[in-house]
Amino acid sequence: MLNPLKSSVCGFRFLWHFVHVLSAIQYCLSLPNEAAMYLAL
Repeated sequence: MLNPLKSSVCGFRFLWHFVHVLSAIQYCLSLPNEAAMYLAL
């Protein structure tokens, strides 16, 4: 029998990690775009 609290905490930690990775990727992708816009100006 799985502990529902423990599994929900694991799911929350996974979601938290996933959001951090996603924001890091988004930041890395937006960085060259901002640099290109700055150079274009």
